[in-house]
Amino acid sequence: MLNRKKKIIMILNSSPIITFFQLNLENELTKLFQTGRFSFLIPYVVFDKLRIETRKFVQKMVNKGIFALYRNKIDTLNSVAKLFPSLGDGELSVLSAYLEIKNYLKQDEEAIAIIDEKLARKRAKELNVKIGGTLFIIISLVRESFLGKDQAIRLLQKLPNIGFYINSHLLQELKNKIRRNRF
Repeated sequence: MLNRKKKIIMILNSSPIITFFQLNLENELTKLFQTGRFSFLIPYVVFDKLRIETRKFVQKMVNKGIFALYRNKIDTLNSVAKLFPSLGDGELSVLSAYLEIKNYLKQDEEAIAIIDEKLARKRAKELNVKIGGTLFIIISLVRESFLGKDQAIRLLQKLPNIGFYINSHLLQELKNKIRRNRF
């Protein structure tokens, strides 16, 4: 569980970025960043794999100072790739970035790898990497009052239509938790 008093550095994989772009969450992510408790880090490997229109969104957020791009250390990236050869370059770069920065965090900071893919999340746990996903950020937006309950539920209902996999039971459970403020 994350400490709500600490600043959270979210290291983003491509799936959450694409989802934020498709759901048009630029203003909400900006507000989340402006609280001073959240920052967003994107490995260049992830950035390079995005489609042009999504890259433009990321570049706009970088220009505004909301997102920051991160260049992985080759030796860390290679070490993680040897451990988990079945993971994609994006997941590997997010895990590597987490491992690289975790020892340099200030006492009031905490990092979290934002990955949606099931296998990558499993591998992250093996490395003791703190993980979250797109849903974690949507919940954070609700907790910080940048998304209303009804707005969040509408966004959750859109997820399957934009190619985001979420099983119907989890979707319903999450909507109920939002309605009851139990997240």
